[in-house]
Amino acid sequence: MTPARTTFAPQPIGTRSRRARLEVIGAPDTPVPPWATAWCDQTGIDLLRGLTLPDSAFEPGPRFNGWPQVTADIATSTAGGAAVLVNRPTWPGSLEELPDDIEVLADAAGCAAALDETLLLVHGVPVSFGERSLGIDAALARGRAVLAAGTSLLMETQPSVRVISRLLRAHPHELVTEDIQADLVVVGGAPVDSSRELGLVTLSAIQHAPCAILVTPRVPGIHQSRFPPWL
Repeated sequence: MTPARTTFAPQPIGTRSRRARLEVIGAPDTPVPPWATAWCDQTGIDLLRGLTLPDSAFEPGPRFNGWPQVTADIATSTAGGAAVLVNRPTWPGSLEELPDDIEVLADAAGCAAALDETLLLVHGVPVSFGERSLGIDAALARGRAVLAAGTSLLMETQPSVRVISRLLRAHPHELVTEDIQADLVVVGGAPVDSSRELGLVTLSAIQHAPCAILVTPRVPGIHQSRFPPWL
C-alpha cells in the first residue's frame, strides 16, 4: 500500500457540524492504520480508542457471540454523530442511498484519498426482480442515477480521488461477504438523532467483511437540492 499523497480540505462534503471524532474498535494488538491517522490529522477529526475485542471477533463470519452489544454500541455512537472504524488486521466503499448517505460518501472519499486508492461505489438491485418483473427497468434506472449522482459529486468536490461505480444484481447486504476484496468498506451507521439501529448492510459488513469497516453517521435531508427529487 502506497502512502497517501493527497492533501484535502477539512470538510470535503457535508456539514460535519455534528461530528468531530472517529472511534476505533479492534483487537488489542491491532494498530490504528496510518491512513486513519492521516485522515483525522488532515480533517481535524479526533481519533479515539473504543472497544477492545478478542481476536475471534475479527475472523470472517459470525464466530463472535458478542456482536449484538458491539453493533448496539456502534449504532449509539453513529447516532450521536461519531464515525466508528471496525479495525481489522488487513487493510472502496459501499453507497446505499443519496442524499441521506452524503456523509458516507464524504468519509469514503476522504479515506480513499488518505489510502491513495480507488473508491468503488456499489448499488445493488435484488435478483428477486426478474428480467421481466414489473418495475425492474425503474429499479435499474434508479440505481444508475444514484451512482451517477455520487460519481458526479465526487468529481466536483474530490477531483483527486479515483472513482469507479458498479451496479450489481444482488441484495445490498449480499454485496458484503467474506469474499469481498477491498482495503476498506464504508457503510452508513445509525442516522443522527435516530432510534439507534443499524441497517442490514452495515450489520452484514461488521460481521462478515474480511477488511476494515468504517461506519459513518448518516445525516438525513441535507444537500437535497443537489439530487433529483426522487432520490
